[in-house]
Amino acid sequence: VGTPVDGSGDPLPGIDPIHDTDTAQVDVVDPAVSLVKSVYQGHDAGAGCDTAGDVVRNVNGTPVTWCFTVTNDGDVPLNPVSIDDGDLGIDQGDLTVASGSISPLAPGDSATLYLEGTIDGDLLNTASVSGVPTDPGGTPLPGIDPPTGGDTAQVDEVGPAISVAKT
Repeated sequence: VGTPVDGSGDPLPGIDPIHDTDTAQVDVVDPAVSLVKSVYQGHDAGAGCDTAGDVVRNVNGTPVTWCFTVTNDGDVPLNPVSIDDGDLGIDQGDLTVASGSISPLAPGDSATLYLEGTIDGDLLNTASVSGVPTDPGGTPLPGIDPPTGGDTAQVDEVGPAISVAKT
C-alpha cells in the first residue's frame, strides 16, 4: 500500500492509496548422487554390468570389465557428473556408456558406464562420483555444494600351483 504524495512529501488530496500484491516462492533442493561399482570376468561391451559383483578372482591376464552405475538420488538435475577412479587411473572420459545418459543426469535416472581391462595384480579400489546441481534449464545452482558418492570393487589375482615330490 502506498499513499501518493507531492514533491514535498505531502499526501495528494482526493487520490486513494495505491494497492498491489505479489508472491515469491522458495524451492528447497536436495541434490544427491550414488555410485555402485562392480566387476565381472570377461568382455562383452558392458552387457554383464547388471549382474556383476564386488570381487573377481582369477589369474593374471584374465579379461575383466569394471562397471560404474551412477544414480541421481536427489531432486534436481546434475550436470556435469564426474567419475574418478584413482587406483585405475581413469575418469568418466575413459569410460564407455552402456546405458542411460550421464550428463545431464535427471532426478531418479541412472547411467551405467564400463571399462574393459585385464587382471594385473591384486586391486581393491574405490571410485567416486560428484555432480553439479542445476536448475531444469541446466544453469548451476549457486551456493549448493556438489553431492558426492563412492563404492569399491576388488580384483584378486590368484596364482594356483601344485608340486609333487617323489622319493
